Amino acid sequence: MSTKIKSPQTPLFYVGIDGTEAVDTVVFGNYWAQNFKWTNLLSKLALAGQRYTDADHPSLPIRRKGQKLGKDLFVDGCIMPEGDDGTGLDAGNWAGPDVKTNQPSIEAAIDVVRTSFAMSPRCDTTKKALGLTGDIKADLVYFSSHGLMDGRLLGEATLHKFSSSHYMFDLEVALAGGSRFTAPKWVIIAACSILSESNWNSWRTLMSDPGDPVRGILGYSGTSPAAESAARLNIAFINKLASGMTMVEAWQKTNEAFGNETRDNWVALCNVGAVGDTLADWNAVNLKPISVNPLVVKGFTNAIPAGKIVTAPVEPYRVRWLNRKPDKPGDDVDAAALKAAEVKPGDTVTIAVAPLPATAPAPAATFAAGTRIDLTLFFIQIRFSKEVDLDAMFDVKDQLNIKRLDKKRVNPSSALGNDTWSILIEGTPTVAALTLKCKHAIPATQSLTQGILWFHGLLTSPGVNDVHFDFKGKSVTAR
Repeated sequence: MSTKIKSPQTPLFYVGIDGTEAVDTVVFGNYWAQNFKWTNLLSKLALAGQRYTDADHPSLPIRRKGQKLGKDLFVDGCIMPEGDDGTGLDAGNWAGPDVKTNQPSIEAAIDVVRTSFAMSPRCDTTKKALGLTGDIKADLVYFSSHGLMDGRLLGEATLHKFSSSHYMFDLEVALAGGSRFTAPKWVIIAACSILSESNWNSWRTLMSDPGDPVRGILGYSGTSPAAESAARLNIAFINKLASGMTMVEAWQKTNEAFGNETRDNWVALCNVGAVGDTLADWNAVNLKPISVNPLVVKGFTNAIPAGKIVTAPVEPYRVRWLNRKPDKPGDDVDAAALKAAEVKPGDTVTIAVAPLPATAPAPAATFAAGTRIDLTLFFIQIRFSKEVDLDAMFDVKDQLNIKRLDKKRVNPSSALGNDTWSILIEGTPTVAALTLKCKHAIPATQSLTQGILWFHGLLTSPGVNDVHFDFKGKSVTAR
């Protein structure tokens, strides 16, 4: 598509990072550069054949790839932390003949992206090295990978070939370390579930850098398109930007037109001052100033096309995965020492339910007599959860303050056994808990090495309306 948008008044750079098949990242970069006259940040590294070398991280896989889409050839460079097309192999760089042998190299490459590059992608053109410092920066980042709704990005190898605690991006780790996006103006994440509404406020925090904040993040709350479909979507998105649409509008219109795969799942998180951002203004160095004090971010979806202000989600009560039964004096289900980080076969894990904590000096909050809580278990997202079978996955070992425990099937996608524990709470306690022995944390029909488990809760209590809530923000890693 021909574009009337003028070339940048000052050089602008983009970078692509891909953990799966790289066709969408290559097409995105090639077509973005062709239309808007930007430069790939990686082109400032040393190039030998079809491989770029980062002087500070020489084993980091960075390839200049040619990818066919239909009859058209697209060529561009991208970082592939999990090897060529996420295969776990990188011929001529990693010596290992298989994924398992290359696991240390894969995890080291992932750590370069996660710890030294993802939040502030820069290049030192003198050293020809990537990192947190450098004389040029990426003004836009395109991530492509698998995603989990708790804010983790992982590639093909770590999802299907071996289980690892190393992630291309980890929202919780970024928050805990006080990290903020400090170089890119916009970030695009082509990954499933990564912008689930349960974590919008966490992403908002990463948009709060006072010096050089990110203006917006585009992605998905559910299923994202596979690599080749994403490549075609990227072309349509860039064409809409070239026609003069804003970043948010182009993302919305492209995904709505693309079909059911993306129509209901697209998300845009945007500083309110950047809602009108266009490529013409960006290239003309004419983007409006934005404020992070106060920081006001709006979330846009198919269901909320006008957007809504992002705020912290408010739980009606608490559901937590714990590493033991909370039956000792002073136990708090929110205590870090009690949190279960993961669950795998052979592990004992506890699911605790508790009212919201009372504000001191009020007495501890308790459940009302006759309260029942139904907890429906989901694996990753609804479309993966039809294989959830509580009896196949867990044995009940112990109960705390539970008068009656039943099992049933609630999720209409479920095709096997029960997916819901129905808990009738005994008396008026401050906490009730169910202790389980794990047989299979991942449904037996899934070929994944990891995922996340989370609950939809339904609370019924005498004299009050039923309370539904998705506890997506309080998931546990299944291995």
